[in-house]
Amino acid sequence: MAPFKVIIVGGSVAGLALANMFERYGIDYIVLEKYEGIAPQLGAGFAIMPNGGRLLDQLGCYEALAKKNEPVNSIDSFDEHGIKLGSLPDLGTWMEKTFGYKMRFMDRQQIIQGLWDNLHDNSKIRVLSDAVKVVCDVNGVAVETADGSVFHGDVVVGADGIHSKVKQEMQRIAADETPGRDLFPEKDGNFGGLFGISKAPEGVRQDQVVKAFRKGRSYLCAGGPSDTLYWLLTFKNEKETQGKSVPRYTEEDRQKLVEMCQDDIIRQGMTFGDIYERTINSALVPLEEGVLKTCYYKRMVLLGDSWHKVNPLSGLGGNNAFVSAASLADELKELLDRSDETPDEESLQNAFRNYQESRENPTRDNVAMANFKQRMEVLDNPILSYLQIRRIPKLDSAEIVNSMSPLLTSSIRLKHLPLASRQGILAYEHEVKIKARKRSTLANVIWILMLTLVMLVHYPLQKQSSPNKPVSQSSLGSLAGPPLALLHFHASVSVVNTIICIESYRKFFFMKPVGSALPFAICALIVGWEYITPVWFALFILATALQPFYFPAVRSIGPDVGLALWAGTLLTYGPILGYSLWTSTVSDRLWMFSHAVLPFVVRLSRKLLIRWLNATRNSPARAYGEQDAKHLRNFIRMAAWIPFIKLASYGYRPDNVLHNIYHLGYSEAVRGEVAKKMLLDVAIVVFIFFVFWDLHRVGVRSLSSCIWVVLALGLGPATALGELWGQREELWEEARRRETVDEACDA
Repeated sequence: MAPFKVIIVGGSVAGLALANMFERYGIDYIVLEKYEGIAPQLGAGFAIMPNGGRLLDQLGCYEALAKKNEPVNSIDSFDEHGIKLGSLPDLGTWMEKTFGYKMRFMDRQQIIQGLWDNLHDNSKIRVLSDAVKVVCDVNGVAVETADGSVFHGDVVVGADGIHSKVKQEMQRIAADETPGRDLFPEKDGNFGGLFGISKAPEGVRQDQVVKAFRKGRSYLCAGGPSDTLYWLLTFKNEKETQGKSVPRYTEEDRQKLVEMCQDDIIRQGMTFGDIYERTINSALVPLEEGVLKTCYYKRMVLLGDSWHKVNPLSGLGGNNAFVSAASLADELKELLDRSDETPDEESLQNAFRNYQESRENPTRDNVAMANFKQRMEVLDNPILSYLQIRRIPKLDSAEIVNSMSPLLTSSIRLKHLPLASRQGILAYEHEVKIKARKRSTLANVIWILMLTLVMLVHYPLQKQSSPNKPVSQSSLGSLAGPPLALLHFHASVSVVNTIICIESYRKFFFMKPVGSALPFAICALIVGWEYITPVWFALFILATALQPFYFPAVRSIGPDVGLALWAGTLLTYGPILGYSLWTSTVSDRLWMFSHAVLPFVVRLSRKLLIRWLNATRNSPARAYGEQDAKHLRNFIRMAAWIPFIKLASYGYRPDNVLHNIYHLGYSEAVRGEVAKKMLLDVAIVVFIFFVFWDLHRVGVRSLSSCIWVVLALGLGPATALGELWGQREELWEEARRRETVDEACDA
């Protein structure tokens, strides 16, 4: 194979990270950096997040970088008066145990220097090489620099930042070949940021982050080594801007901003003026953000901020560059390993397409999350202000880490280097069997429409039954007759009700319609469970449409909840079930009362159990572990057999049961009234099919589970649903466990 060479334009974080990866993979490259020094001091800090730290660890430079700074162990937030809103004293512990790494702040200059020092051959880094033109043809690329030098290669990577020259050349070449063609939409720039490094005022710990929020602007201050303070003041521009209208700030703009903000209170005893007067370096820049619709053209490809620019408040921008660099490096290595021939342009295009497809959605999610976070922290509107001041500070480290996990676990590893030694409790997406992905809107609509049709069938049945003669205990007679239908109905509701209670304790459903069982229990007293059940099924389908629900959101409900569900269900349904079987009568009112009080009894039981068991504090092992799984699986299966107990007590014979449950041979009024309630069975069957389909969609399958559920259908839909829910717990937990990954040690 003829020599294959990559020209990397830009010697900052993204460019040097890619250079390190190419060096480990044996891919020839050269880096063109326009500055005189490889690591100029631009006055900015850099946050190493777990997904970026993991890749740096694979490259062998994480330890050296970690020695230059302190990890972030806590975050405190304050309002505009310096009053503390909330604190996360154990955030560092949670991040390390969950992901394997803590968050770390350092000079951007330090991380660039660390990547430079980690290279074995620094001669491939050319400084004072400002790229001004790219020439591209079917045989290769040529990059011309400002001093007239020309560098030849097979691929050019634009790792030269938001105002990338490579990106401009891609657009120029595309427009020359197809006049009017626009490869790139303009990025938004609705916020600005003043970055700085200062000597820390008294009272700032090295492992602490302080945040302050006020209308129109926010502050982030992170303690660093040697009494250093990294800080960021972000503010919203007076009007929304895009592309060329994004402001380019001047020194006068900086002075005006500092004068306006100098009295802003960061916390008690510290103002922005106190920080700024100790400044070592600072820079005022527009905070452009967005993801270009394409990142490649012919033999040119973009990396880092030139393709996806993330608001720096999230700390994900540079780490995104690491992950994208890993994806690009893996694609090129695998392309080169497949053939002894030098890749042609078509092969390179396929590799670039795979690179874009693997990174486009995660980067868009990161950009959207960072923008939302920025808008919240500048209190952009009354709703966001309420969330940031009243709700977010009340969250603990467990909930914050859980909210971060989808963005971090979507990261990849370098496939052809040994795995990093550090490992958290929570696996990464590529390490698990489950193929978590968002459910399509069309699928949601179809399933919800089917449940809606079940509800609409109630209307003609309402006409069929006599409005003046409601079916009651007295009109139904003995247990051998229609009361069996009533018992069947309430036994089925008991299964649905217990599932509703279980799911209400999932952390993922916090502040979602299915996050509490109480409203459904209360509404069922008014309109009936035959209506409320399909409504809950539909809301559950909507609430679980997003990818994090499947992985990596916390699924554990805690051992205390598992035991409370046992206690609550036995206390609530045990007496009424025994009464119905002993007396051969079915009290509709007593059953309805039992359904309504179940959520209250479970909650009370949990409080008593926590006190009795002296339950320990939450921890990553508990949140992402399976301590509750045994209690939960057994509980669900116990609840599922309540309808079977009803059938067994009657002396199960299919002809008799079907005859009496569905009122064959009884009056039209009785059949119409009870048939309405029997539509609950239809809704349950529809939901069973949905659960099967959804599990199959994300790669969670088991033939034995299907057989068990089909057999359970013979005992009634509710029993089958309960059995399915128990099987689902087992299969889901198994699919979320970290699988053994074969390590390739090609380097």
